Amino acid sequence: MFLASCLVLKLPEGTLSLTITLSANLLKRESVVAQNSYDGQLRGGHFMKDWFSGAAQKFKAQDAVEQRKVDRSTQEKQILDSQVPKLWADLCQYIRQQIKGFNEEVGREVLVAPVTSPQKLSVFAKTATGQHELELRFDQSDHTVSYASPKSSGRLAMTVTTQNTVLFATSDSVNATADDTGAKLLDLLMKI
Repeated sequence: MFLASCLVLKLPEGTLSLTITLSANLLKRESVVAQNSYDGQLRGGHFMKDWFSGAAQKFKAQDAVEQRKVDRSTQEKQILDSQVPKLWADLCQYIRQQIKGFNEEVGREVLVAPVTSPQKLSVFAKTATGQHELELRFDQSDHTVSYASPKSSGRLAMTVTTQNTVLFATSDSVNATADDTGAKLLDLLMKI
């Protein structure tokens, strides 16, 4: 059904007259859209949305995201502080086990890892070309293990996974266990 309303303005003689015809259904629909679209007051014949309402909503959403990042960062630091010593111990244990197995397989003592300090592990290889050393140093304050071998040197960072476990971060973005890292470090020593 189409309803129309007519507004006629009578102006003094000699001026133009203006007639406005509006559909009641159209007017009702525009009014509902205006109420749904704007949270503001009617100003100058137009609904105006207040800046603060939209800005506050955006701010709260951004603030919540930032707070989650801060919370996750704090949680990761706590996880690193508590689990990093175990990952270092697992790395040292793996290397010592591999040294023992290697020497038994070769039938003589080629690799040696004397205990020097809790923060350092040195592995020596006695080969036909001389003695080579792999030195590992653990730095708990920045959650890293530095290494130096005849072939290369570097620093291994420890990272927290999404499952809240600590692993070694690698350059190819694939996190490595203590066993995987230990095997690669021994390969560097032996030039394999």
